[in-house]
Amino acid sequence: MPIQVCSALAYAHEHRVIHRDIKPENMMLLENGEVKIFDFGIALLEGERNRPWRGFSSRIGTPDYMAPEQLLGESGDVRSDIYGVGVVLYELLCGRTPFEEEGGFALITTHISHDPPCILQFNPILSSALVTVVMRAIRRDPEKRYACIQDLLYDLQHLDNVTVVDYIADPPRIGGRYRQAIRIALIVLIVCLCIVAFGVLAQYAHHHFR
Repeated sequence: MPIQVCSALAYAHEHRVIHRDIKPENMMLLENGEVKIFDFGIALLEGERNRPWRGFSSRIGTPDYMAPEQLLGESGDVRSDIYGVGVVLYELLCGRTPFEEEGGFALITTHISHDPPCILQFNPILSSALVTVVMRAIRRDPEKRYACIQDLLYDLQHLDNVTVVDYIADPPRIGGRYRQAIRIALIVLIVCLCIVAFGVLAQYAHHHFR
């Protein structure tokens, strides 16, 4: 399945379309074995100006698969899609996403400030070549990921030719733009609480003033 997903994204990227919301829920396995990618609701053309509020609820609903730069409010590029594919592959191989032990605000802050834990912690029998490919796809720093989906696709198809590299996570990084992300996460939390409070008040008014 990952190979078919990479092939589909390669076609999209060739036409300058960045999906930006790669996750299992947006993939469909057909009876004939083909895999389809759908829900391009927050997709962008390469180079298009980001529109932060378009698809906002969808974007913050699945941070497990979102690239750190997207959680920081950036538009993202082809490497953001590569990150999403890498997380899906990570989950397929070990049964969990990289930061599953975290939740909500903690997940977002950890996600943007830490490299993912090595997949060997959760599935120690994987081949070194496959580990190298997966962990390269989901580095926190986009510059350390695959530069294009075609390169990721090639390595998945030719694991015997992959140069094995030991995975060494970068040190945690909390600084300027990450503080901004924390502020954004707090704002999102406050907005959600206000929505809940408004709903409770609306129900109270409906029952007491009808």
